[in-house]
Amino acid sequence: LLKSSDGRTLRWRVFSNVWGDEMLPIAEALKATGHRQVTYIGTAGALPGSGLGVGDLVVPSSVIDVTGKSRPLTRGSKAIPAIAKTGGTVTQVTTPYEETESWLRRESSRAQVVELETGYLARVFNGREDRCRTFLLVSDVVGSAEETLAEADSGRRRQAQKAVLSQLLSDDRIVAPIDRSVMDAASSKAKILAIVRKLAP
Repeated sequence: LLKSSDGRTLRWRVFSNVWGDEMLPIAEALKATGHRQVTYIGTAGALPGSGLGVGDLVVPSSVIDVTGKSRPLTRGSKAIPAIAKTGGTVTQVTTPYEETESWLRRESSRAQVVELETGYLARVFNGREDRCRTFLLVSDVVGSAEETLAEADSGRRRQAQKAVLSQLLSDDRIVAPIDRSVMDAASSKAKILAIVRKLAP
């Protein structure tokens, strides 16, 4: 729970380490419970010839999902971090094993990066009131054994992460977390609710 500069209390729900199609039921549950804004922060592989390198921060404007449908993405933010590379397309795979040489030739002609989750989010959050923001950190160059995140300058990675977080806080005009006791109470209610749901069957 966060306080904005205009006095509003905002709730950010944070999910971490969601992989691939695990994103779909989470996105559907969020949409079904009235959520209309989602921000995805993840990693992606750059496609050869895209001009992108490991450690680049990318804000794509569209995604080609697993069905082959192109879907627009909301620009990453009301304002975009200065270090981000904007525009272009992210293509989706369900597993890295799909990334064959023929796949690479086809996708390199229509996309700049590849990853697994954005297509599912764009499929669910596609209404007029929905906002799907996507920030991707290039973790590797597909087909290259040398260009990986392990080889990247950790300072560059930290710079990208700070830029995204700073932008999100700025967009929502966050000034501080709300009173700690309220946060603890909210946390306790969430834990109790989780236990009730487990016992329900």
